[in-house]
Amino acid sequence: MNWILKSAIQDVFSFIPFGEQLNYFGQRYIFKMVPMDNDSFQKKVNSGHQHFESAVKYKSSDITKLVFYEFGAGLDLVVPLSLYSLGVRRQIVTDIRKLAREFLILDAMRRLYIDHRQLSDCGIRYIAPFDARSTGLESYSIDVITSTDVLEHIEPLTLRDILKECFRILRPGGIASFEIDYGDHYSYIDNRISMYNFLRYSDKAWSLFNPSLHYQNRLRHSDYIKLFLAVGFHVIEDHPWIASSADFEYMLRLRIAKRFKAYSNDDLRILGSRVVLLK
Repeated sequence: MNWILKSAIQDVFSFIPFGEQLNYFGQRYIFKMVPMDNDSFQKKVNSGHQHFESAVKYKSSDITKLVFYEFGAGLDLVVPLSLYSLGVRRQIVTDIRKLAREFLILDAMRRLYIDHRQLSDCGIRYIAPFDARSTGLESYSIDVITSTDVLEHIEPLTLRDILKECFRILRPGGIASFEIDYGDHYSYIDNRISMYNFLRYSDKAWSLFNPSLHYQNRLRHSDYIKLFLAVGFHVIEDHPWIASSADFEYMLRLRIAKRFKAYSNDDLRILGSRVVLLK
């Protein structure tokens, strides 16, 4: 699908009544994007496993007693359900809007061989709508915070406030495990553009293609690291995903917008990361 057309459609959906429901209808029945194909599903499951491995590595407590918190859980709750399948029994799972769909949750349970019919049976407390900037959770009440492919969709000032709240609710010695995708997400539906496509546009120009239903903040790796450190976290693991040489050569040929000229090529080359933060 042409990425400009997709941005226009989602821009309309961002403003009209029931636009979010129409967007879901299109994803499910027209573009067949949900339920996820097996490769995408396994990628999400692997993300859950990586979050789990970080928790085991840095938390000495019995995993069943740790309290996990995830913001931006999405449509199918695959990551929380993956964590449950690995032994996590106490999870607070949230989203800015009530996005989770029972049909997709049950499909994820089936694919993960989980027999339960209710999330509460899995120790998962789902809350939406939910403001991750002001959770209402007690200070020092969470052991592990997870987020998968969500931070890149949050406006920078809001993201800073969310990270501050994460720091507040984490116990001393608690960790946050984040996976972040820095690439242009339109490249997933239009193979004529690269993951670097959006680096060509000024903020003003990019605003024409950046509807709230598909918002991308375009922050780079160094921006996230600065945010984490400013809030008070220690970065204890940093696993950047580096573009291939061919993709990088393509990026070097692009006319980069002025906003991104201050970044090093090494910084711009990074297309995503998994970071583990310690309080």
